[in-house]
Amino acid sequence: LYSIAQRPYFSLRAIEVRSELQHVTSASVRAAIAGRLRGNYFTMRLEETRRVLENVPWVAQASVRRIWPDRLHVTLVEHRALGVWNDGRLLSDSGELFVANPAEAEIHGPLPAFEGPVSVARDAARRYYEFAAMLAPLGMRIAAIDVSDRRSWAVDVTGVDGAATRLELGR
Repeated sequence: LYSIAQRPYFSLRAIEVRSELQHVTSASVRAAIAGRLRGNYFTMRLEETRRVLENVPWVAQASVRRIWPDRLHVTLVEHRALGVWNDGRLLSDSGELFVANPAEAEIHGPLPAFEGPVSVARDAARRYYEFAAMLAPLGMRIAAIDVSDRRSWAVDVTGVDGAATRLELGR
């Protein structure tokens, strides 16, 4: 049985990537997996392959499955950038911090700036949507959110006229 599983017929010949991707390129996927994937249809470790793919910039989640007899099917989900954290990482809409080029994220305009302890990232993303919903009827857009070490919140907003205002919300 072992000798049958090792035959060249079962060597992986193709990796199919299916997803609607804006930031992840086939070149970045190829670069990430080059020389790092080992095995054939039977011996490829899917969990290890998934972890390798999730280290590609912009990839939030990857799933990998085998397709008989010589292919892998990969589905990738990208992070959706909500803003830029004070350390240069991007904050996703789900509150995860990830490393990617911020310029790629700003294709639809500048992203809000977030500042504060990393431990509040998830809460900052959630509150961003709450604050944005409250400010939208007033024609205001969030430019920045600052959370102090003492967990005091401040929101910088801009109005339709371009006027900037800082809202000190406290704890």
